[in-house]
Amino acid sequence: MDRLANNIASFLMSNTVWVFFSVILFASITMIGALDGNSWNKYFFHIFSLSILFAPILLFSGFRNRLLKKSNKIKYIAFWVFSFIIAPGLVLLITFNDPEFHVNVLKASWKGNRLHIITSVFLLIEIIIYLNHQLFNEKKILNRF
Repeated sequence: MDRLANNIASFLMSNTVWVFFSVILFASITMIGALDGNSWNKYFFHIFSLSILFAPILLFSGFRNRLLKKSNKIKYIAFWVFSFIIAPGLVLLITFNDPEFHVNVLKASWKGNRLHIITSVFLLIEIIIYLNHQLFNEKKILNRF
């Protein structure tokens, strides 16, 4: 049991994909409550749809440590910019032009404002993760002296 707890703790401490997926779960709950009524099928559909829309963010956060180790700074920054700026920017651009944005995956209709909020929350979370990482590294450097 301790081994399982240690594996879970290690995953939660070393990987940030769970933070972003938690936002998707919470957003899906609010979407079915505000838009569709209560239904497990609709809840799982919203999770699936949001996961597809924000797949670049989920993939980047899942492979962040591997990208840091195996790619150079320019590639890492390019992946980050695509995942957190360009891809969500395209989603926002589409929803800005059509506030009643329709996802063609099984025709789920969402208010565009919800996607703007989710995108903003994802960017804010990423900034907090970056600042936390910088602060942690600064403390390690200071503790060496």
